[in-house]
Amino acid sequence: MSSDSAQGRKEELKGSAQDKMDQAGQKKEDMKGTAQEKMEQTRDKAGETKDQASGMFQQMGDKVKQAADKTKETLAGTGDRMTADNKKA
Repeated sequence: MSSDSAQGRKEELKGSAQDKMDQAGQKKEDMKGTAQEKMEQTRDKAGETKDQASGMFQQMGDKVKQAADKTKETLAGTGDRMTADNKKA
């Protein structure tokens, strides 16, 4: 009878060990999923930051072009006035 109870205890411990291994495996999978989600979030945020930076550079480029065009117009107007003044003199 004692061997039956020892065998039963052995099976119980074996089942408990298997449960713990299964739980550890599940925890590992959960952590793996969490890590994957964090990587995706980081990648998404990096993409957003890149898009924002790209937009800012585009705006800066547009402002520089506008300033260059305005300067070009101003210089052209100054040249026209100087030509007109020279014709008067």
